[in-house]
Amino acid sequence: MKIIQPQDLQAADLPGLESPFFALEKARGFIQNDPNLNLERLLGRPATYGLGARAFKEQRNTHIENVLREIRDGRLLLVFDSIDGAPSSPVVRWREGERGEGRWQVTEAGVDPEIIAGVNALNQHVITPGDLSAQGSMGVGSLPSGYFAMEYRLKQREQALRQDVQSGGAASSFSNNVLPVSASTKTTESSTTEAPTEIHLEIGIFTDGTLNNAENSRELEERVATECVEAFERGDMSLEECEYRLSLAMGGSYGNAPSNVAKLRDLYGTSVKARHNGSHHRFWVYTPGIGTKTGQADSLVGSVSGMGETGIVSQTERACKEIALQIGSRELGSTITSVTFDLFGFSRGAAAARHMAYEITRGAGGALGRAFIKERLAWPESISIRFVGLFDTVAAVIN
Repeated sequence: MKIIQPQDLQAADLPGLESPFFALEKARGFIQNDPNLNLERLLGRPATYGLGARAFKEQRNTHIENVLREIRDGRLLLVFDSIDGAPSSPVVRWREGERGEGRWQVTEAGVDPEIIAGVNALNQHVITPGDLSAQGSMGVGSLPSGYFAMEYRLKQREQALRQDVQSGGAASSFSNNVLPVSASTKTTESSTTEAPTEIHLEIGIFTDGTLNNAENSRELEERVATECVEAFERGDMSLEECEYRLSLAMGGSYGNAPSNVAKLRDLYGTSVKARHNGSHHRFWVYTPGIGTKTGQADSLVGSVSGMGETGIVSQTERACKEIALQIGSRELGSTITSVTFDLFGFSRGAAAARHMAYEITRGAGGALGRAFIKERLAWPESISIRFVGLFDTVAAVIN
């Protein structure tokens, strides 16, 4: 189960959409059982840090009510995964016809245009429930709902090119392997005058400083909001003393407040926009600071030396791997036209950002190129670094 914004809908999410009426109470239980759910991001607000335990708890309760209000009004969506079972009142249903053919139908009035666009595209391209659940290169479930028609054509074009290469130019068997396509789509795809589709990526890379880890900072705040408030109400200790003891027990990265790099990450934003000749994707990658691992104990060796599996070079390599993974998960289905990078770093993370710039300029032979190869991604036609924002560069590497 997940709560998402309409623009983040994938095609496979459509059958799992719960109606707003039934979604309210289910979402309330889901949120209360997941204290790590980022409610600020769902609401499109920057994260707030440094609140006291009581203020943090009150703010979270307010965010919960705001999220539920957004779900009630259809601006946020509750989606069931296959392991969760089926929604009580699906917004989108598959209806079988008398002669065996079927169509997708929207059962609710006033739903978001992203949902309607997705359903219309599924029907236009004769996509069945089996097609949505298919895995591997033939699957279409991960394509964005709002831009399904465009992304589906991209995927078909990529499959046609791949089949053509494998058969030495003969595409006679391709029509037997691709997913069903409407007659109008086949006519469009057969046109030799159609302009090539362009894919543009805009990626923010945020490398944090020594013993700075935004997720660990948030974990401490959440534990303070539960454990320390209870201890305070019992009269065992003050909120400040409880928070101090917890931060000592959990480690330096948990007690440190989030850095400006983490705050800028929350403001960077993500989006997918369709263009007349392709699409534009914007997303970010954040790597925790030197000497830290999310949800684990801090590394003394890494924090002191700047080396090892939590060191500067490793931080850069993790960023490269995460970039390649995120690009691969989007199944763009075509060669990437351009990638524009924005780099942000603090302290040793600023040194990592400088090293990241070096690896990017090395092209396909650098760490980013190796990450692309591992994920079987073609190197983009154009790479550029638009901005490098550094706070107090410190390498301090001991070897």
